[in-house]
Formats: sequence, structure tokens, C-alpha cells
Amino acid sequence: MDNAKIGAPKQMIGTSMHQLNEAMRKRVAAAMEKSGWEMDPETPAISAVRCWFYSVNIHRGPRVAAMVSQDLYRSVVSGDGIIAELLRQDPKHKPFEQYLGTVAEFDSLPEASQRDLGKRNTVIACLASFARTTQTWGLAPPLNEVPGLHFVAIDWQAKNGAHVLRSGLAIGDAPLTKEDLAEIASIQLGLHLARCPQESPIDF
Repeated sequence: MDNAKIGAPKQMIGTSMHQLNEAMRKRVAAAMEKSGWEMDPETPAISAVRCWFYSVNIHRGPRVAAMVSQDLYRSVVSGDGIIAELLRQDPKHKPFEQYLGTVAEFDSLPEASQRDLGKRNTVIACLASFARTTQTWGLAPPLNEVPGLHFVAIDWQAKNGAHVLRSGLAIGDAPLTKEDLAEIASIQLGLHLARCPQESPIDF
């Protein structure tokens, strides 16, 4: 698989052709657009690496996105450091439970509080811990073999009461756009509903 070039579409990893009706796809795209989200334009820290994490809710659009630090990336790869500390602090819950609990709390905050850097960093740290446990992350090539990695966690409230969590992976040298995130979310929604049709989003 050729590396993504500047300006080229992002490459989606570990996904096959999906089936999702056009009305549902448009609702996913509308949620991303309505959110008004744009990637933080601030210059990344010197310690940042070419790996981005995104927390996305199908109903509300992107929550948080970040180009991660070298320390966090190493922690995802090794399981030590930041991730090990998270698990020590909350040994009763699995990483996906920690992540879903964290984003539920984040979503309940006023918009001004959601801009707090500490709270956003907590979401990213829990997302990183969850990422390490997924088959999706297991497909990620080493950073020195690709222009950049993008791990996306997508969640939604299902009609049967479940809080569904899926993940997607892409390769590219620049942050994902709302359109990229809508495509990844649509792919993951389609793949999930092919197996669990009873877990369609509550407002779709």
C-alpha cells in the first residue's frame, strides 16, 4: 500500500466496502458539519509525533482531537507510563469503560468547560488507553513507515440502550477534516449495523 501523499485522500486501514443507506450517511455527515468543529490550529508541541487521536460522537460530531506527544505515543505502544498510571488509578474498569465514562462526563459539561485543556487531555489519555486494546491499533504500522497515523474512536447511543464504541484508523500526513471523520464514522457504523442491526443510533 503506497504512503499517502500531501493533498491525497486519507487511506482507511482495516476496512472493507461497507453498506450504509444514503439517508444514514447524510445524517452522519450533517452531525459532523453541524458541530462546527475544526482541528486546533495551534502549533503542536516540540515533543509531538505524527499520530493523531480523535474522539467522535455520531450524534454531536467531534469532541476532541489532538496530535499526541511522544510520551503518550510510547505509552500506547508499550503500555507503560501514562496508560499504566490510568489503569492503576481505576483498576475496576476496563479501558473502554474508562473511555465511555470519561466522554459521558465530558458531554455533560457546559461548552465553556469543554474547552478546558485538562479535561480535553483526560479524554485523549483515556482514548489512548482504549486504543491500545483494540484490533484496530494492532493494524497500525510503525510511524517510521508512514506519513502519519490517525486513530478515531466513534461512539453512539443505540436504540436498544447500548452505548456503542467503534474505532477506525487512517494514514495521512495532515489532520483529518470533518469530511474524513464523517467517512470513517459512516464506515464503522455500516460495519457494525451489518452485524448488530438492533444497535442503530437512537436519532437515525
